[in-house]
Amino acid sequence: MISATTAVKMAIYLKTNADYVLVSKGTYNARWGFFYTHGMTAGKRAQEVTDNCPWATVVNSYQHYAQWPKDSYFEVEFAVENPDSARDVVGAWLAENTDYNAATLWEEMNGVHESMR
Repeated sequence: MISATTAVKMAIYLKTNADYVLVSKGTYNARWGFFYTHGMTAGKRAQEVTDNCPWATVVNSYQHYAQWPKDSYFEVEFAVENPDSARDVVGAWLAENTDYNAATLWEEMNGVHESMR
C-alpha cells in the first residue's frame, strides 16, 4: 500500500494535473508553472483543487511571477484531514487504467517534476 503522503500527491496530480506537489510539516503545496496565464489565476487553481479534491482544504493560494528566464507559477497551499480519501482516488484511477501501477504512476509524476526544473 502506498503511504498517505504519496497518495495525496498522486491524487492531486491526477485530479488537477499539477506540475509539483510538495509537502512540509503536514501542509501540501501544489504548483502549476506558466509562461502566459491565459486567464488562469491562483484563485481558479484553488477552486480547481476544491472542486476536484473535496478532502483537501485550501489554506492559501498565490501567483509567483518572475521575469524570464526564471519560472512563474501558481501555488495552492492545502491541508488534508483524511488522506485515506486520496488513497481511494488513486486506487479507483489505477483500477480504470490498467496500463499503470503505483510505481509507473510515480515515475510519470517524477518525469513531469524533473522536466519543470
